[in-house]
Amino acid sequence: MSKAKSEVGTVEVESQLPASISSFEEDGLEFVEDLTSEEIGLPRIKIAVGTSDNHGTAAKDGEIYNPVTSKVYGEGMLVVPVHFTTSWCEWKSVQGDAPVNTFYSEKELPPTVRREEKQWREIIQVNGEDHPEDNYIGLNHDHYVLIVDPETGACESALIAMTNTRIKKSKALNTTVVSQIAQGANGPFRPPRFAYLYNFKTIKEQNAKKQLYHNWQITIDRMLDLENTTEQMWYGAAKSFKKAVVAGEVKVSAEVPEEPSQPATETFEPSPFG
Repeated sequence: MSKAKSEVGTVEVESQLPASISSFEEDGLEFVEDLTSEEIGLPRIKIAVGTSDNHGTAAKDGEIYNPVTSKVYGEGMLVVPVHFTTSWCEWKSVQGDAPVNTFYSEKELPPTVRREEKQWREIIQVNGEDHPEDNYIGLNHDHYVLIVDPETGACESALIAMTNTRIKKSKALNTTVVSQIAQGANGPFRPPRFAYLYNFKTIKEQNAKKQLYHNWQITIDRMLDLENTTEQMWYGAAKSFKKAVVAGEVKVSAEVPEEPSQPATETFEPSPFG
């Protein structure tokens, strides 16, 4: 099996490893670094916008990149979806570096009024009083994933957050996930989300304002082959990552959306403020 790269966001693999790297496994268990979720940055995968600096990476318009490692994946990558959840982020109308608040249940939200876009809400009251600023709350569809490289066998954990117009793509992915049925020893069953490989690619779409933007095109590739040593490792990594996310051991800091200022002939990042 190819050696897996050690990158920011890579999760511990709970699977048997070849003897050639058994020493790494033994030392990894003995010399454990006591890092908390606040000290580890899980990468939030982005789609490059041509007119921005794209976090200083070499990513070109429409390419997928990792803003933490500066790695560029081109216009497509192979992904193992691991876990899905939703969150609500409160943003100032004047953009800042981070959300004001993050809510993990719709029941936690302060009184709001919906804007034209279903996913975005304007806050009207806080603690029973009128809100002094034009803050907004936006829905995030958060997909925790493993990005895998068939050539090297490497895998890295990351998060792909879908907001605004990309939520339709997220719903389509979730529909595909729950539609998969396999035949087992005890009859039909639904395999876990991380039993399959998916192709994540970027395409250009146009909104009602005739503005072009990049969106996801997601298709299922195939089921993981557990007879293959590398894909066994991916499956073990996905399972470990899933457990860590559910246990609250993985945190991702949200990034402010970019405000569209480009004309209709150029692409922009969908935003709640446009």
